[in-house]
Amino acid sequence: MVNTLLEAGGRELLMLTRDDGTSCLWISAQNGHLEVVNALLEAGGRELLMLTKDDGASCLSVARRANHGEVFRVLEVACQNAGLSSHEITILKR
Repeated sequence: MVNTLLEAGGRELLMLTRDDGTSCLWISAQNGHLEVVNALLEAGGRELLMLTKDDGASCLSVARRANHGEVFRVLEVACQNAGLSSHEITILKR
């Protein structure tokens, strides 16, 4: 389903956020949807990882707070693979 939506809407659809800055990756991380997170990361890369809500909450921080350990680890590795510095990753974990 995610791949079908990505094919139909492309990167533009992927990068849309709610009024409060919530992205599709943020919601997927919050709900622990590992397969969806993986598909979104493959399509959105660094730019999608860096999106935060207006209050500064990132997909990485919400996965940690929601105790979705596997999703958190996947996001953390994706941050490293995207070339984020350890300082940037630390900020996203807050």
